Amino acid sequence: MEAARNYAKGRASGVSFAVVDLQGQLYKFNGGRSAYMASTFKAMMLATYLRRNSVEDRDLTGTENALLGPMIRASNNET
Repeated sequence: MEAARNYAKGRASGVSFAVVDLQGQLYKFNGGRSAYMASTFKAMMLATYLRRNSVEDRDLTGTENALLGPMIRASNNET
């Protein structure tokens, strides 16, 4: 955690993060800040979809690519 805090302190932009360890202890840096989470959430949604039993062992269909591709490539946290 100390290395992560030191790294964050050295960044020019505002950095905040939170981590929960295996014992359930919460650690945070600038934890009171708000941050856009859309890109992070979209990546988690995509990973969850790709791990579905009906999807994980096959190529995506054209429809799936058409829906999922722009979600990742055309990221805009402002809208």
